[in-house]
Order: sequence, then structure tokens, then C-alpha cells
Amino acid sequence: MKQRDKIKKIRCEWEQWTRKILQREKLRKWDIKSSKQRGEGLIQFSIKRILCSKGNYALFLHEVSHALLGKRYWNRYNLGHGVKWADTFTTLCTKYLYYLKNK
Repeated sequence: MKQRDKIKKIRCEWEQWTRKILQREKLRKWDIKSSKQRGEGLIQFSIKRILCSKGNYALFLHEVSHALLGKRYWNRYNLGHGVKWADTFTTLCTKYLYYLKNK
């Protein structure tokens, strides 16, 4: 398989996986946009969009955790990374990263 074909396959898998997670977590109205910046993740509550580095599965789940909890858990002291967020993130990682590891 050529390198270009491998990259296309990986991109396709990433897009399918992220869409599936959004559906399973009942975030169907949310959109995901890939960032060219490596390690970048951002949640935009107002337009229901997750901006995330393509292929960074853990970072995507990090942002999905914010989306699930909503803006009410976001404040200037913890930037949305409180105990409730940590529990949600841990649950998502356990649920979905295990699947990736054993794929």
C-alpha cells in the first residue's frame, strides 16, 4: 500500500471514529473541525464545534468531555477541568481508548 493511500485510510478512520463518538454521546448537533496545529484542542460552545488536531484521539475525548458537561462547568478558576470533568473524561477514555488499543 502506498504512503498516500495509508494516509487517506487513517484520515477516513479518524473521521468515522469521531462522528461515531459524537453520535453515541448524543452530540449529534456538534461538528468537528480538524486543526493543522499539533496538540491543539478547542471547544466552541456557541456554534457547537470541536476543533482538534487530526488523529489525536485523547485530545478529542478531552474536548468531548467539555461538550457533554456544557458551558455551566466552565469558569475562570478551573477552565472546565474540575472533578466532574475529570470523571467524564476518564469514563470516555475507558470506554473508547480501550477499543482503539484492541482494534
